[in-house]
Amino acid sequence: MPAWLRRHVDLPTLATDPSSVAAIDDVGTIAWTNEAWRRFAAQNGARPGSVDPGVNYFEAVLGAARDPFLAAVSRARATKGPVEQEYECSSPEQQRFFRMRIVPVGEVGLLIAHHLDREAPHPPGVRLTETAEHVSAEGLVVMCASCRRVARRNHAAWDWIPSWVAQPPARVSHGLCPTCAANYLGEWRRR
Repeated sequence: MPAWLRRHVDLPTLATDPSSVAAIDDVGTIAWTNEAWRRFAAQNGARPGSVDPGVNYFEAVLGAARDPFLAAVSRARATKGPVEQEYECSSPEQQRFFRMRIVPVGEVGLLIAHHLDREAPHPPGVRLTETAEHVSAEGLVVMCASCRRVARRNHAAWDWIPSWVAQPPARVSHGLCPTCAANYLGEWRRR
């Protein structure tokens, strides 16, 4: 375990925190995670070992969500203070909203905590099944990297398809739906 982490962080307290917490170094390598982090990763289909210590955290951030995430990391490093970002990461059964908090640690580290703010069953009428309208002529599906809604071919609407959250199609590209893009842009403007 890195010296900066042992010197600046109360790991026994964070180990039992209900939020998913990871400590990363200046290049994004995961140095430590708590039990909530490992449990959340397992419950949400992370490949075994893909979010463990020694792995680069930034590589796990998908598609279009990567830029807003990296911007939040850059703000935390530049201001040497905490940065928060709300985002949606729903499951097939529940609409879930999280708050990510990034806190600089020492000169080289960051603590990244993901806290579940609220969750509820998806509203009635949004449970859709996949259709040909969601697959491009090339066989590609565009999924929001944040909330995981799927774009229709013409991008006029983004639909919630629980079966593709549980098991994404073979050919997926990631973007940001208009709601998540506005959320990220709104967060950037408020800071």
